[in-house]
Parts: sequence; structure tokens; C-alpha cells
Amino acid sequence: MKSQSNKSKNRSSALVLSSGRGDRMTLTSISANICTILMHVHLLSFLVLLNATEIRGEVDPKWALWYSEDFSTPLNDAAVPWVLDNYSEPFDNIVDDNGLWYPNDYGPDWIDQLNSFHTYRKEFALGQDGWLTASLSARDWNKDGTIESPPTLSIKVLGNRNMAEMKVPDHTGGVVFRNTRPLPAEYRIENKLPTLDFGGKRNGTLEYDNRINGFSKEGCKTRHPWGSGSRPREGWSGNASVPYCEWEDLREGVTGYNGFNFLVISDFADPAPRNNRFWHYHRKVLIDSFSQYPKRFGNESGGRMCDSSTGEYYEFRDSNFNVVNMWISSLPQWDPDPGSSPSCRQWFMSTCSDGAAERERQSAAEMLPEVMPAEFYTFAIERNQTGYTLEASGNFARVGNKTLRFYRPFIVDDVPIRHYNVDPSEYSGEYNDDLVQEDFAYGSMTWPDEWPAGSAYPDYFAIGDVYTSQCLRG
Repeated sequence: MKSQSNKSKNRSSALVLSSGRGDRMTLTSISANICTILMHVHLLSFLVLLNATEIRGEVDPKWALWYSEDFSTPLNDAAVPWVLDNYSEPFDNIVDDNGLWYPNDYGPDWIDQLNSFHTYRKEFALGQDGWLTASLSARDWNKDGTIESPPTLSIKVLGNRNMAEMKVPDHTGGVVFRNTRPLPAEYRIENKLPTLDFGGKRNGTLEYDNRINGFSKEGCKTRHPWGSGSRPREGWSGNASVPYCEWEDLREGVTGYNGFNFLVISDFADPAPRNNRFWHYHRKVLIDSFSQYPKRFGNESGGRMCDSSTGEYYEFRDSNFNVVNMWISSLPQWDPDPGSSPSCRQWFMSTCSDGAAERERQSAAEMLPEVMPAEFYTFAIERNQTGYTLEASGNFARVGNKTLRFYRPFIVDDVPIRHYNVDPSEYSGEYNDDLVQEDFAYGSMTWPDEWPAGSAYPDYFAIGDVYTSQCLRG
């Protein structure tokens, strides 16, 4: 298996960082769970590179706290109206919710499916200088102007802390928190997770609280209307004309899984909940959870799990399915096969690969929902002049309390992190190419210069339920 050599080092770490002035500051942080995102948010700017080992991501850099949101001020979620999204301002015209890729692949039946419901969105800024933005998405199933089960944001108290509570009762809804303005070229952003309720096993089973892997047992839970493409495969006919319940089954099907984005860095401004095909094309680096339904991997292992104490792998099927994936996105397949969709290649890191990014899926750790909220997990992403560092801390299964920290340069062995350049000066155009949709059943198209010289992709983070075609407790 091809891997990419880079240095990594596990280290214990209290959530206290030094500023450039030499004093110490205790950081509040973002906390998140499926129905309840309990959230404090921090953004730190990079002050000074001390030495070569720091550049490699092996020691703590010095930071200055820019913003911290403790949610002591009530959120104005209810005061902000829902607005019908008529898709007049898409993020792209490729795989956004109304992207051209889909009708070229599925044909006119797909347009009918997209028009079978309405999508509503709302956004509002919060925090000092409005540095943080909440973005919500909801589906009006029968287009009568009333959202059946809208997501909400409110304040909850956990112990002596205020937290932002994120509720997503319909799996086609979504909620994210993001930065309002572009992140600086060098930064650290972190979040804290005090509860865990978005799939995975409890007491050894995926069925609990009248749910299966986090999804309600009531009704159908499918990937309608975006799906995996028109190519037929097990669990999916590829026929866009079929009713909602005959699309790919998220809850118990061979494509079934649940998940959550603890922290993702995107390549586009103002991230918002969108379909998962869109997000698969627009991520740079990511820390997430991926709780597969057993039919998805059948008699296979389900992927590799890393025991960071022994450096040995075990199988996903032998885990509690509450896993932490730490990975990067690289170049997409520029000419996907007919009946499929564009997606960036994924490279996963763990202690068992010595922090090297590998194409074969591996999970870095396994969380323990039963220890929460008495104990919590913290996730962080840093960017410096040469690459990204991904970090996860907490009490992990099989290994106990640890900090897992992996640094990935922007380019390793001619494999770049997708759209890593936040400034044109960081990139010379060597990975530019055209995205080609050719020989699809209902149309062909070319999107030229998807990564040209002179381009720039400022970093925006997102935390929460980013997918409107999958996820969470619905």
C-alpha cells in the first residue's frame, strides 16, 4: 500500500497554549454532538516559528487567541427567518445541489426529483465582531411553505458551561458553524466534544432508543436525490425516476452509514450544509466520524483501526463503530466513469502508519461515548507555512488518554492537499487540470482549469452536520 512519509509524534497535551508574550491562557472550545452541538469556539493566530522541529509540527507553536465564543449571549436563531433557496447563487455549477453533473448523468427524471421538495436556509453571525456564522438548512417535503422538522440552535447549560445546542430532527437538514471571514494563513482552530450521539454502537449494539445507527426507525432514510450516480450497483438501481424510498438506504443498506464532521477545512467561502457529493469535492483536510452499517462491508473488515499503543491494526468490525478519521483530500479523478460522480481522493493518517497518509482507509482512534460528558474529546487543525496538522485528544478505546497529532506537508511524493494555497504565491499551477464529464447518458461537459496558477482558496472551517443527503439523528 502506497503511503506518504512525514513525521508525527504523539504527546500528552493539556488544552492550554502559550501566547507569543510568554503568558498562558486556558482555552474554551467547540463542543459538538449529533442532536446537541455543545459548542465553544476558538481561533488562534500563529505568531512565530521557533525552530525546525516546530515547523514539522512536532512541538506546540506559540499562538495568540483571536476569538473565543462561550455562548453567554443568547442565539438569535428563532429571530432569523427561513428563506427559500431558489439555487440562484450556487457555490459551483458542478455538484452543488442543482449542479449540472446530475441531469447530465440521471436525465430529466432527476430534475423532477429535485423539484419534488423545497430547501430553506437561514444564516446569522454571532460572537465578537460577528466572527462566527451559523448556517442551517431544512427541507419542506410537500412545498407548502411549512418546514416539517426544522433544525434549531439554542443555548444549553452543561455543568457550569453554556453550550450551543444543535438539533437536526430530519436527516435531510443540516447545521454548521463556520468562520465569517477567511482564516489567516497560519492559525489553529479547535473544538471540544462533551457528548456523542450520531451513530455508532451503545452497549455493543447499533440499535438503541428506537434508532438504528443513530437514525430513527420511522420512515425511510435515503440519499435522495443526489445519490452515487446512475451506474447500477448493489442497493441502488441507478434509476432517478424511482420513489424516494427506493434510493440508497442510509440506515440499513449496503451504502448505510452515519457520521459527523468534527472539523473540516473547505476550499470555498461561507460553507453551508449541502449534499455529500458536493462536500466530497470541496474539502482540504478533515477530522470526522464514519459509523458504517454492517451490510456496507459484509464479510470484509470494514477498514483498519489503529491501536496507537501497540502500533498494530485491528478491524473496524471489531470496534464500537465510534471512530475518528484524520485525513486529507487530494486530487480528484479528472474524468470519472459514466454513471459516477467527481470526488477527491482520500488519504488517511494514524499512528500505525507513523503518521503517513495512506489511500487505504484507516481510523486513528475509537471514542468511548460511555465516558462522556464527564470526559470530553478535543479536535484541532493547524495551518503553518508548510502544511496542516490534525490533532485529536481524549480517552480512546484500548489506549486510554492520548493526544494524536499528525502533520502533513502541502505536497508529499507529488500528491498535494487539494487547493492548499490560500494565496496565489503559494502555488504555481502544476496540478491544474480540466474536470471532464464525458459519455454520460444525458450530456457531457468540461469544466476547465480547476486549479490554475494565480488561484487562491482561503481556508474556511465547518463543524457540524454538513450533509443534507445523509447524517445524524433523523
